[in-house]
Amino acid sequence: MERRFNNNPANNGSAWQNEMSRAEEMRYPADPNCKRMLRQIQEIDFALMDTKLFLDAYPRNLMAMEYFNQLIEKRDAAAQAYHAQCGPLVADERIENNTWLWINGPWPWEFDAN
Repeated sequence: MERRFNNNPANNGSAWQNEMSRAEEMRYPADPNCKRMLRQIQEIDFALMDTKLFLDAYPRNLMAMEYFNQLIEKRDAAAQAYHAQCGPLVADERIENNTWLWINGPWPWEFDAN
């Protein structure tokens, strides 16, 4: 079995670089607004996780529960806005117009999307 990419100094990683160049050509350029929207979702997700941990320790704290619910609403709205403008945030979102949008990229974790 032939290894496609190896550490051969004569190769200088050119096969890998060619493969990456082709992948870059197939992707759409990242929209700066999508980057901002994704960052907002990540910040809300962090606050949600922090609030969940707080509620684990203080499960009857009404202010924390209200804050958690507000964050859920903000997160849902931000995710819907992201989906409408930038495409799916996760692979299991609703399929629209019989088109699998997830593959269009860049995916949220790819370099250009962040």
